[in-house]
Amino acid sequence: MRLYLVIWIILLISVHPSLCSEIAYAFGPDGLKPAGQGNLTDYKGTDKVSFTVSDSTKGPATSYQSHRTVDSIKQEINRKVDKGNELVRNEGLRLVGKKSGAQRIDQICSIYDYMVSNWTFVSDWSGLEVFQYSNYTLRKGNEVGSSGKGDCDDFSILLASLIESIGGTPRIIFAYSPTGGHAYTEVYLGKSNSKEAERMLRWLRSSYGANEVNVHVDPGNDDLWLNMDWWKDAGGEKHPGGPFYKATVQIPVYSQENSKAPLTAIENLLPIALFRYDPFQPEVDEVVSFNASQSNDPDGKIVDYEWDFGDGDTSHRSFCQHIYSSVGKFQANLTVTDNEGDKGTKTVKIDVKEPHPEAIGTYSPGEPRVGEDITFDASHSKDKRGQITEYRWDFDDGNTGNKARMKHSYVDSGTYDAKLTVINDRGLQNASILTIIVKQSVPIRGQLTDNSTSSVPSNPPEPVNQLPAFVGTTPHSEKVSGIGSLKKDYYIKNKANDYAKVSVDIKNAIYYEYRYNTYSDEIQCAADLDLVVAHAESITCYGEAKNRDGIPTNITASITNGNITYKNSVLASNQGVQASQNIEAIGDNIGAVCSALGDNNINLMNIIGAEISERFQSIQRVSIGRDTSTYNWIKAITGPLKVSSSIGEGDRKLSTTADVAAGVVYIAQTINPFEASQESSGVTGGATFDTSITNSDKKKIGAYTTVGSGSLNDLSQLAAWNTARYRVEYEYMPVAYQTGIYDMNINSSKIEGI
Repeated sequence: MRLYLVIWIILLISVHPSLCSEIAYAFGPDGLKPAGQGNLTDYKGTDKVSFTVSDSTKGPATSYQSHRTVDSIKQEINRKVDKGNELVRNEGLRLVGKKSGAQRIDQICSIYDYMVSNWTFVSDWSGLEVFQYSNYTLRKGNEVGSSGKGDCDDFSILLASLIESIGGTPRIIFAYSPTGGHAYTEVYLGKSNSKEAERMLRWLRSSYGANEVNVHVDPGNDDLWLNMDWWKDAGGEKHPGGPFYKATVQIPVYSQENSKAPLTAIENLLPIALFRYDPFQPEVDEVVSFNASQSNDPDGKIVDYEWDFGDGDTSHRSFCQHIYSSVGKFQANLTVTDNEGDKGTKTVKIDVKEPHPEAIGTYSPGEPRVGEDITFDASHSKDKRGQITEYRWDFDDGNTGNKARMKHSYVDSGTYDAKLTVINDRGLQNASILTIIVKQSVPIRGQLTDNSTSSVPSNPPEPVNQLPAFVGTTPHSEKVSGIGSLKKDYYIKNKANDYAKVSVDIKNAIYYEYRYNTYSDEIQCAADLDLVVAHAESITCYGEAKNRDGIPTNITASITNGNITYKNSVLASNQGVQASQNIEAIGDNIGAVCSALGDNNINLMNIIGAEISERFQSIQRVSIGRDTSTYNWIKAITGPLKVSSSIGEGDRKLSTTADVAAGVVYIAQTINPFEASQESSGVTGGATFDTSITNSDKKKIGAYTTVGSGSLNDLSQLAAWNTARYRVEYEYMPVAYQTGIYDMNINSSKIEGI
């Protein structure tokens, strides 16, 4: 809304800062500073102003001249504001809406925003300068759905009239130079040094996203006036407090100096105190990290953080750490203070526990057989604040023990969960489980196995020793916990170029905790990972190893939308490589792969997949070197469940699939230099179950298929050299099944119903 006037002052006055009645300032992040232009200058009312109206916004003056005194201009503006007009009052009331208060700053801004957004600009008569009555401008605008209709001086008169209609104090400024002029409105805020005025200026910067708010300040009485100008051209603004119009002289021509009413600021919004701490369940003497960085102030800034940890200690930092030295429930309190001096608080009860001892058990050998002595060792268990006074072993076969280091053997093959419980000198205890798979003893040369159809060859391979235990001379271990997402790799390499690595990749978990360990010495490198994750979007665990001869192994486990308790380990040594992983999970798309690639085209693959499970347990292992073997153990409790498992490749392979409507599935598979075998049991509800097995010389295949509902008590198959056998016990009603043994050399088959 630019009024282009060529204005010539009959009485020439030199505009100098010393003659300025009010100074233009810009309020920014650092407070008030001079704007550099826009200062006001007082003139006598008898000074004459010559108006020359041009035909174009940029062109020379051509058509009409009128000479008027400053007093006559002020008098006409005062009439045209039309103070007390009912139509203008009604419009002012409508525009403030439900914003309640005495001439509040947000009421004034509501009027300004509507005027700016809906104004229809129309120039005056050609050759005439016309000042319209405020109610006339308003009516003409309403006729076309606008806030008003006219030029910049009409906008200023109507805006000033609307501000006065709700109790505000406006004034109108004429800004002009030899090349043109402009009229704009200002509103009285109050005294420049008042707390209310500063709050309003900060609110304007925040509400409109403005870097600066432009005002006039009277150095004699500290009166503060807010620029309410607006124009669409480059350099103009569409918010209260925009930049001043550039002109040689700026003169107030309408002002209510004798009845100024300051505006009212919006009530200060309280700061919001927020913090988090980690770990969520701290123990005595454990470092607890407190983070208040998410605290905020909606209309200002936080200037102080005051912590009271509930045990007498305090801090004044947004991020701090604290250690609780005793057990108990402590009220951790955060108080934040904003730049207005108002405060916000948040209190959280922190339950500090006595640390429990850590039960750490190991066993060797890693692949025990029936009757073989197994060494169980709990000597690495530890207690943070005292000592362990008691060890309790439950070997899961009816036998127990109470020493840190014990020997025990199993009389039957199978999977055992040996439980270690440790108790400290304060009576607190903790436990851990060692899952042990005990295999049958190695057959004696020439002896027939039960239910075999032929004898074992006279010269089977000699029994082999297991790989070395995971013990190194340069161990490294670290425990990590947190929330959210995490991706980490941990690796180790020795001088002989044995190499091992474990990795973890977690996305959007509400909590995770893991410990990794790495070991190395002259003959081996090993790494393992112990992990617990709650409610994660996805979890992927990985491990790999390669020994000095270039023999690799790797393991992968993954799950989406679930929880997992997980352990893995990889090892590379001068004797070979081995990898294993133990999974307990609830969730979707559970997958697990173990593989190893050795010399002589030996490639062991161990693959498991489950679409969905409410509880899923699995143990996998592969090993290549002096001990070339692999095994699977799966147990899942849920429904529906789809599980597929395949281990081995080439001349030794086992595969099983199960599609269960509801119930339990159990699968155990083993391949070693002497035999390949698998067992399945416990399928209840509607199910299909398929298994197949290939022996080591590809001559015998056992197969079994069943569909029905009930209970599969036992399905076992064995292939040892040129021998294949199976055993089935079931309680299916009704049931459809097919079993058989196939001799591929003589192209004959034997089909039996059991």
